[in-house]
Amino acid sequence: MCGGLIFKTNKKEQFITAYFPRPYTTIYGVNSELKIIKAYWGKRNEDEFKDIDVPKTGWAKIESLEKGFWNKFEYTKVLIPAYKYMEKDKAGHSHWFILNSNEFIEGILVVKENLNFIYIVTVPSTEEYSKIHNRWVSIVHLSNCQKNIFVDK
Repeated sequence: MCGGLIFKTNKKEQFITAYFPRPYTTIYGVNSELKIIKAYWGKRNEDEFKDIDVPKTGWAKIESLEKGFWNKFEYTKVLIPAYKYMEKDKAGHSHWFILNSNEFIEGILVVKENLNFIYIVTVPSTEEYSKIHNRWVSIVHLSNCQKNIFVDK
């Protein structure tokens, strides 16, 4: 499952990097009104956001969404405008993948107690990528869109 993201900023050659294991890591999503939303990348453990009832993970399996597990969190869908994402293999080696200009990572946004949380939607890996990890990010291809979305630094 995705362990790192890189976002482009509006400043030339400057990027924002987010790694899931870091406490209180923030990432970005774009809602249906094309508004950029800064949010915490899920919840790592019971100590982080101790009294806030959100799932302790950074990912949402597509199967869990389809079964309705996430419905109680009243989520909305977002697109994550990452430039690159990282998967770690079973040996702990990092593999970075650049998204095309019309590709976004699918996410869901949960708002609890005025805090935003984004979870990355995952799907079973294809045979090609199963050597790296058994789950993979869900990528949305928007044919009529060129990703010119930058996040502020």
